[in-house]
Amino acid sequence: YAAINAVLARGGCVGVFPEGGSSDMTSLRELKAGVAYLALQLKAAHPAVPLTIVPCGLTYRQGHRFRSTALVEYGAPLVVGHQLVRRFRAGDKAAVALLTAQVASRLRGVTRNIPPALAAALQASPFEAADAVAAARRLYQRPAPPLPLARYLALDRRFAAALARLLDDERRAATGAEAGPDEEGGQGAEGGVAGLLAEVLAYTRALAAL
Repeated sequence: YAAINAVLARGGCVGVFPEGGSSDMTSLRELKAGVAYLALQLKAAHPAVPLTIVPCGLTYRQGHRFRSTALVEYGAPLVVGHQLVRRFRAGDKAAVALLTAQVASRLRGVTRNIPPALAAALQASPFEAADAVAAARRLYQRPAPPLPLARYLALDRRFAAALARLLDDERRAATGAEAGPDEEGGQGAEGGVAGLLAEVLAYTRALAAL
């Protein structure tokens, strides 16, 4: 920590992998507390030193292929709040957890983040769920000139978040419905968003088998 603090104290920049390493997963893993601890420790010791946490996401279009196209995205800078610094200086461990949560929120805006609920609903791997989301986006999107990779990734994030919300709504409606799944007012096992996503998943699997 001393070496990192020395670099930051003189206005330098340090790159940190807050998940504890690189990952090929389709959603953000739980962050380690190191980034938040470093930031709060520095601000507590050197209040006048400006410190900004800049979220950075690295996404490969085809990570399993050598020299795959990669996208590096930078999110809105996060300034460490004075209130958190005061709480940290007073020994409040919750300050580290709160700042870690803020960093995680910013990182979700620059990474793919396919909600695990989608994979669970499809009974598929996270990677297949990501493929199904991308396929749904392609089927929905109007024919147009190719977009930059950043736009495709942003659309996939929005599709994934929306599909997860719709699946949750369906689950809540099914739990609270008085009618059976095949009666009027209910959704059959093959209907709704879950059924549509299952069809899209079957489509992506058929394409992969060609």
